[in-house]
Amino acid sequence: MFTGLLNNECSIILSSMSVSPYGGQTPVRSTIYSQRPCRLQQLSMDERAVLLREGIESSHRVFCEADMTLSTQHEVVISGVTYLVTGFDTPEGALVEHHSEIMVKRLA
Repeated sequence: MFTGLLNNECSIILSSMSVSPYGGQTPVRSTIYSQRPCRLQQLSMDERAVLLREGIESSHRVFCEADMTLSTQHEVVISGVTYLVTGFDTPEGALVEHHSEIMVKRLA
């Protein structure tokens, strides 16, 4: 029944840095999980202005099955939009094995 509520698919990307032989750093993105069922819920949205650049910062919660291991170094991609993982809201009791809740934010 729970999987019927997961109306999107997400990919989990690990973002890290690779050091070249000359000391330079290059970002490296590796797909850890691909096309996993999920549900995206928007929690808040704020306008921001930093160094004359205006934009929107929104926070979301991603519901997914409880079979993935994630950290704040991961990114979640849903429908081509990248969200940064900011934390986890772990369900308690019987829900621990039921689903995971990932806290993410999007900068636009």
